Amino acid sequence: MAFVFALVFPMDRAFSDTSILYERVQANAAPYYNVAYLPLAELFAKVFGSSLGLERALTTFSALCIGGGVALTARLARRLGLGTLAIATSSLLLAAAPATLFFGGVIEVHGLQFLGAILAINIAWSARSTRGQEAWLRLGIAALLALVTHLSHLLLLPGLVLLAWRQGTGQAGDQEQASPDNIRVTTGCYFGRRGLPFLVIFLVAGTIATVSLIGTGYDTWSKWPSLQWLSTLILFGRMFLDGLLERGFYSLDESGLYLVHELLFPLGLVTAGFLCGIMALRSRLNGSEPVLRIFAARALVATIPALVILPQGGVLERGGYFMSMAPLLALLIAVALHTAWSAARTQSRRSLLLASCTALVAIQANLALSARSDFRAAAPDARVWAMEVAQQLRPGDKIFVSDLARNLALTMATEGVYVRDLKRDLDLVPRRLRSNTAKRRLVERLQDKAFPGDLWLDKALLPGLRLGDLTQADTTWPEDWRNTLLRLIKLYPDLPLNLVETPSGFSLIKIQFRPDASTEL
Repeated sequence: MAFVFALVFPMDRAFSDTSILYERVQANAAPYYNVAYLPLAELFAKVFGSSLGLERALTTFSALCIGGGVALTARLARRLGLGTLAIATSSLLLAAAPATLFFGGVIEVHGLQFLGAILAINIAWSARSTRGQEAWLRLGIAALLALVTHLSHLLLLPGLVLLAWRQGTGQAGDQEQASPDNIRVTTGCYFGRRGLPFLVIFLVAGTIATVSLIGTGYDTWSKWPSLQWLSTLILFGRMFLDGLLERGFYSLDESGLYLVHELLFPLGLVTAGFLCGIMALRSRLNGSEPVLRIFAARALVATIPALVILPQGGVLERGGYFMSMAPLLALLIAVALHTAWSAARTQSRRSLLLASCTALVAIQANLALSARSDFRAAAPDARVWAMEVAQQLRPGDKIFVSDLARNLALTMATEGVYVRDLKRDLDLVPRRLRSNTAKRRLVERLQDKAFPGDLWLDKALLPGLRLGDLTQADTTWPEDWRNTLLRLIKLYPDLPLNLVETPSGFSLIKIQFRPDASTEL
């Protein structure tokens, strides 16, 4: 059902990395840093591309990943012993989440990320029912699957270890099994006395290797393309830490607003999983089901690294980076519903619970379809925009665009033109630094001798701007950086400003460059 739902409602729009993924699959290009995507997408395109067309085939691949991810979430819920209503409701809430429906309908890596996350979670949890080397092998497979499906799963690794870890000798839980001699045997991953030296060796070797690799240039790894994902992981980690040291932390209110836009809105009612998990820990679960308490506690803890670290990255991706968390939250909802159903002894209470679940699924689906409509209405396809804008540009020009999809599409549609996503540059710094960052980027480009042509601005950076506003300060925006950007471009009286429209009505601001004009503020 999730697969069909995503397949029936494609976005028909480029988003974020769509253009580069499409081009790389089409050209059988070198490995991508999310290493599993290209081989799997290329294989799918070879099988179905001739009948569906490449774009439709890759969109179908995204939908299939979403459908598979929801199915694996339901499978784990069944392994936990949850009831039919709990599994059905949580699965439908997950399938109908705005982000799930969105990434099932676009060419992007987040569908595979979603599938890889729940597959790794299933394997890690299954390690608790095995012993010794087999338990560690399953955990290793889970960790590898997580990392090759998306690099952000580095934040999921502590949760995978926790899910696979033993509960403790002599404590209740499904990790303890009775041997034929009635001797209790501890299963799952753990380090006994004999394993401690290996743990120490592993940590020391890992630390030395990481420090060594951090000092290795990214280009060095291009000699071994199959390791590009590892070099990118190190590069991204270093960029993140350098960024924190340079710009400082986002404030609590900015981090909270980030979670609203990237977690609450994209996942919708699935975010109730946090509350459901806490309730499951506090409620009196059936005495024969201590495993539910164990899972609820570990699933909640597994979400903490992403909740803490991702808001400090500032990347806006319509909830893409939180797709890995969605299955855990859906499972926590299932645990809470299972508990509620068990506590509802009368038929009337169960009927009320069933009606409530149906209403919640309907609300979630409405949220998803509304978000889809808003996205489609907000802007044309970035590739269509790029093809028209490219006709206005000449080699040596430079342009600031308003999102990554336009950035990549225009980069691939032009030659000799400098293209930069100014909006993302500003999202990646705290609010207090955005005006200065906008000023620095503008001055850098005006003084850029490598690209001495005109400077263009995607009008979406200054929405609602009219031609008269280029000489008069009529328009203001809630975001200070937009006001600063408009004020700055007016400070160059020797550089003529024009509002240019393409044949389809796409608007650009053109700052005509003159070699004799001053570019100093």
